[in-house]
Amino acid sequence: MSKKIEKMRWAAEDKIYRRDEWIRQDNEELLMLEKRLNDLDLSERDRKVVDDYAACMESKQDRMGYLLYEAGMKDAKRRIRIRKMIGRLSIAAVAATILVFWHEKILNQVRHR
Repeated sequence: MSKKIEKMRWAAEDKIYRRDEWIRQDNEELLMLEKRLNDLDLSERDRKVVDDYAACMESKQDRMGYLLYEAGMKDAKRRIRIRKMIGRLSIAAVAATILVFWHEKILNQVRHR
C-alpha cells in the first residue's frame, strides 16, 4: 500500500479514536482491566501467558481490520474503474449514434442529387 494511503488510514483511525464514543469507552475499559490484571497476584509465568494471549488477540484483530480495509479499497477502486468504463462506453455509444445519423444524412443527400 502506498505511503499516502497508509497516512490517510492512520489519520482516519486517529479521528475514529477521538470521535467514536464506543472506541473511547473500550479504551477506558481496557485501561481499567489492565489495572485489575496488574493487581492480581499472578506468577511471572502466568502473567506472560495472559500477556501473550492478549497480544495475539490484538494482533489478529489488527490484521483482520487491515485486510478488510484493503479489501474495501480494492472494491472501491474496482467500482470506480467500472463507472469510468460505463461513462466512456456511453460517450462512445452517443458518438456512434451521431455518426450513424450523420452517415445516413450524407447518403440521403448523395442519393437525391
